[in-house]
Amino acid sequence: MRCIFPTLDKPLERVFRWYTQHLLVDYYIFFIIAPILLTSVLGCGFLWIEELTVLDARKLYTPTGAPSWEEEKIMNELWPLKPHEFLPERTFEWHRYLYLVVHGRPTDNETYPNLLEGSYLREIERLEADVANNVTFPMEERWRSNDTSVMNDTVTFQDICMNWYGECYRQTSIITLLKRRHELDARGILVSYPQANPGGTPIYLAFNVGGVETFPNDTIKTARAMRLWFFLRFDTPIFDEMAKEWEEAATKRVRAEFGDNPLIKVGYCD
Repeated sequence: MRCIFPTLDKPLERVFRWYTQHLLVDYYIFFIIAPILLTSVLGCGFLWIEELTVLDARKLYTPTGAPSWEEEKIMNELWPLKPHEFLPERTFEWHRYLYLVVHGRPTDNETYPNLLEGSYLREIERLEADVANNVTFPMEERWRSNDTSVMNDTVTFQDICMNWYGECYRQTSIITLLKRRHELDARGILVSYPQANPGGTPIYLAFNVGGVETFPNDTIKTARAMRLWFFLRFDTPIFDEMAKEWEEAATKRVRAEFGDNPLIKVGYCD
């Protein structure tokens, strides 16, 4: 007894035979022109691709009716973002920033060195100053407005940084604190972790310093990585676009100037 399973090869053969005999051969011009016209019509959508492209992950993956949008609105109303009164700990959203993750070159046993020893902190200080002072890009006419009227033909970090009454938020104080930790300890100001100076005005270090080991009194013994933050303005579409330009210029400079640094290795995120 044989089992016969029906297949589609015979029906498909008849369909394609009829298709070629009655349509493809007689109306071949249509099958040449129609795909070209259809491709041209559908390709017109690329004219609006820039304005239709959504790069904001929150808008892409968060439902429009999600409670998080209302929560964000309330937070922004209660803690409004002010470019000239900026402190990260008082802000709930950072749209434009660059942060650099810095650690020493791995040693022979594949471990990261202690940044508190040798010349690592001086090199990190040089990196931070180089990015803040030397990263620039040309000003474009489309960015000219009342808010940018005081800017020259070259835009700097100082022009578009988030600041506290004109002073850009930077990590220079953290680097200085770590460099002078022995002097500060002698004066009774403990450079401890995760908060330095717990007996006075505390300074939170865990946000910037990683790979930490401490002594029994919680003072820092070892730090194997640091994060350097550069916060940029995004309060208007013009500043947001200029911030993007600065981020790209900064990553290119870091790659060019510090990519082959013998002491430190720098990773970046924007």
